[in-house]
Amino acid sequence: MRCLRPAGFAAVLGAVLLGGCSPALDWREVRPASSDLVTLFPCRPGTEQRPVQLGGATLPLRLVGCKAAETTFALALVDLPEPGLANGVLTDLRRHAVDNIAGQVSREVPFSVPGATPSAGALRIAAAGRLPDGTAIAAHHVFFTRGLKVYQASVMGARVDADAVETFLEAIKIAP
Repeated sequence: MRCLRPAGFAAVLGAVLLGGCSPALDWREVRPASSDLVTLFPCRPGTEQRPVQLGGATLPLRLVGCKAAETTFALALVDLPEPGLANGVLTDLRRHAVDNIAGQVSREVPFSVPGATPSAGALRIAAAGRLPDGTAIAAHHVFFTRGLKVYQASVMGARVDADAVETFLEAIKIAP
């Protein structure tokens, strides 16, 4: 089973987005359930969960996300049964994030959140590609770990606002 195939990811993301959001960016602090993170979302996020194949194991993936100003904002959380899976899961999440949009990475730099577990797989990437329906899309992602949790935060849309990308991705904090 391949994780986060374009159609599967679109279905999960669509289900999360059905919760509805205002078209304006109305930033609010969100602490996802069973998470040690606090971040900002520009709309009220919905949550979806499903098993996915990552790092050679079937793992629970929780997706918290919403859509505002024609842009999708999402945070994926994967609980690991053991720390040895972290690097493989980070690698798979990054690969699938690009493959899901048949994309090309235009920027890849190290990323860190104070208090996160140090990892060579903690990255920030920007990519451009196309959705399965042919729509052009820009995507910005960060990947990192904290203990037995792996995180991916994403901003995606046909036209994404640079300030919104920065606000969303840089707002991620480890909760006190």
